[in-house]
Amino acid sequence: MDPRAFRESETWKLGMDLAEKVYREADRLPEHEQLGLIMEMRQSAIRIPSAIAEGHGRGTEDDRHRFCQVALGALARLESEVLLQERIYDSMHVGDIHFMIDNLRILLLRELDSYELDDASEFDIDDDFGFEQN
Repeated sequence: MDPRAFRESETWKLGMDLAEKVYREADRLPEHEQLGLIMEMRQSAIRIPSAIAEGHGRGTEDDRHRFCQVALGALARLESEVLLQERIYDSMHVGDIHFMIDNLRILLLRELDSYELDDASEFDIDDDFGFEQN
């Protein structure tokens, strides 16, 4: 397995897009959040594609599975931080972020073993990362 194959993964690409969006949108938060919510959101966002890449880079299915779970955890953490930001401030445009989080969660669930796919099987993803419930 090519350790750089992650670059072709749609899951990794969407994770990178999400991280970029979070980095840009976090600048809209008040400056006093630099060492608080901004830093936390950015760390969570970059952890997602990083975990996907690390799972691919380690070269085993077990590692890819484990780091996919790490990415799911980071995604849940990011979602929680975005929701907190919405409760405290109204400065970020988070509609796109929520949409990307939802789609990335589906892609990550699909990458997990078949017994975990039951959580994602009720959704279909189109080519533009839109999703529809079956």
